[in-house]
Amino acid sequence: MRYLHKLLISIIVSFTTTLLGSDNELKKHDKTELIRITNDYSSPYRNLNRDNFYSVLVDSSINGYGHYIPTTDPLIYNPDYGFAMIYRKWQGLEESSGYVGVAESSNGTDWIISYPINENLPDGTPMATGRYPSIVMGSDGTKFAVWNEYTADCSGGGSSCGRIFFNFNEDTWYIDYPDDDMLDLNNGCATLPCDPQDLWQAQPQLIETEEYWYLYTVSSSWANSNLIFIKTSIEKSTGIHTNTGPVTINFSHNYTDFKMNQTGQGSVTRTDNTTIGYSITTDYGLNWTTYGN
Repeated sequence: MRYLHKLLISIIVSFTTTLLGSDNELKKHDKTELIRITNDYSSPYRNLNRDNFYSVLVDSSINGYGHYIPTTDPLIYNPDYGFAMIYRKWQGLEESSGYVGVAESSNGTDWIISYPINENLPDGTPMATGRYPSIVMGSDGTKFAVWNEYTADCSGGGSSCGRIFFNFNEDTWYIDYPDDDMLDLNNGCATLPCDPQDLWQAQPQLIETEEYWYLYTVSSSWANSNLIFIKTSIEKSTGIHTNTGPVTINFSHNYTDFKMNQTGQGSVTRTDNTTIGYSITTDYGLNWTTYGN
């Protein structure tokens, strides 16, 4: 049953989570054996102490970490298509905390929740170790989920094994699809381990034309202190995508926020220091200039 509601949200999402579970374990995930959560308490709740505050339960999470740091964008709104949110999804007490799920609502009250979208790669390689999920939405309502895996086989390379992915095949999100349509953002993962290695916290920005979606991401390299910029071009009519080669931004990756506008002017701003530091581009990420690193 897809209309399940167990995660407390308002316009700003609040998670009630329990920090449990160990999830960096390599195993094949069988969707038919996973626990499906049901919930009969989907009505909006009005807080009597705040006249304009309403909340509704959508889903559950073992560990909602990643929703309170500036590097993730877990909630998106389009006036024509409503809300979409992404989060680490509860699949049972003994299961991984790294299942990534998506929920959608046209009005913020009635929500449809997905099955996990990151259980196995298309070739069957086990995953389900998602971290730092974000979501963006196109003008036609197409949604792009972006996150990194803490890979159990360390295919991401480095000491923390991070590997960045995206998924926009919504036809597979709401069915028991055997192997998920997880796509590498890093061309360097064609040969494993990936190069550049150990990429985490992919921050997405979406720009589009009539024929293409352009997904721009800045990721943190946990192998060193750099940021990695990648542009992904997706043809709307076919879904075929290509990634540019990774571009290194010589800028400290701690607590950074990435934004880019429709004309290709973008910035990465450091938010963890009283001294402002930022790196800017005026050509859709081809070149970056850093100040105050």
